[in-house]
Amino acid sequence: MLLNAIFELGAPQQTTQTTIREEGGEKLNGMFFDLLKSVDADWATAIHDQEGKPFAISTLRSLARQTPMFIPPDHPSSSPKEGTGQNEGRRWRFTIRSPDQRLSEVIDQSAAEWEGKVDRIGNARLVIRNI
Repeated sequence: MLLNAIFELGAPQQTTQTTIREEGGEKLNGMFFDLLKSVDADWATAIHDQEGKPFAISTLRSLARQTPMFIPPDHPSSSPKEGTGQNEGRRWRFTIRSPDQRLSEVIDQSAAEWEGKVDRIGNARLVIRNI
């Protein structure tokens, strides 16, 4: 079974501005490994230390491509959308794909626990909104 997990991230509610470069690489992988370590640290370390990883991780993409990545608090797109309680200008997404059965099971079993968790990509604090 092929894993295709989409992670949606958002800036914490009390944050007035967030700057995130749209990238994958070490910072995004680091956040994912932190999540895996919260389930099984030895297993996460073993995956981390492998030459080839059993997953592919996409780049980080903004869900509001028309707005700048840095959004000042007084910018019109920085206010929440009516009725949603969410700020679309402060949301990002990335995808993890893998043929690894255990990785698929861990994400399926841990998704509810990870949602709402505050984590970091580099220096930017983000909340996992949805998996």
